[in-house]
Amino acid sequence: MTALGESNQTVRRSVVKRMLALALAALVSGCITSPVTLAPSTTPLVPGSYRVLGEARGEAFGVSVLGIPVSGFRQAGAARDDALASAKADALINVAGDLTTLHLFIVTLTWTTVEGQAIKLEAK
Repeated sequence: MTALGESNQTVRRSVVKRMLALALAALVSGCITSPVTLAPSTTPLVPGSYRVLGEARGEAFGVSVLGIPVSGFRQAGAARDDALASAKADALINVAGDLTTLHLFIVTLTWTTVEGQAIKLEAK
């Protein structure tokens, strides 16, 4: 075999190895979104004791390595607090949440979203 033939064979092996590595990476990674919460409100309420401000949405992000949280320890609470702050509200009603998780080998990225109607409590 000539030097050129050996060079082409080396290149082919390298390409095949890279394609197999890419296929393996695709097999061990994945993404999933699922509903995680559904609640009538984030605080106990008495009918007529609040005013509805409108829709509110909050998000939080977290990272885990080998299943150990590195950041975003209170994602649901942080997403709720973000929604309250975005609407300058006291609480949320008709609350729903979603959890989106992306698994990449040993690292997991997680996004939590909380949505609901923002309300302002009124003194009686």
